[in-house]
Amino acid sequence: MRTVASPNKAQAPTFLESVEQALGKLAAERQRQADSELGAFRGDATLAPEAPESTEQFDELEITIDHLTQIKEWLQRDEHLLTVIDDYVGKHVGAQTRILKRQNLILSGGMTIVGAILGWLLSILLPVSFLAIPLHLH
Repeated sequence: MRTVASPNKAQAPTFLESVEQALGKLAAERQRQADSELGAFRGDATLAPEAPESTEQFDELEITIDHLTQIKEWLQRDEHLLTVIDDYVGKHVGAQTRILKRQNLILSGGMTIVGAILGWLLSILLPVSFLAIPLHLH
């Protein structure tokens, strides 16, 4: 069973700190991208951008930074939002856990049946007397 996290202030800063770390990493990536664009503008071949795909990634990165900043502001304003997010994520994790348990049960049961069938076929193809010769079981 999943336990619901209590909406205390101790959990919010840890989540906010992780958001801030992600924002820091994204800002560093943004700065590297800006430096590479400046290098290409100045004619520096070592800092030239690799492909136009990086511009699309840069735009997606900028959108992600904006979203994370908005989430950080929401979490600072509303102390119950963390509980709502925890419940939402918990439901999806629970559903995925049930799916994986079912898949593992089917896989283990199927492998057991396949192993039993292969063992039975092997016993038909290789009689016990044939195996007794190399093992000296006379």
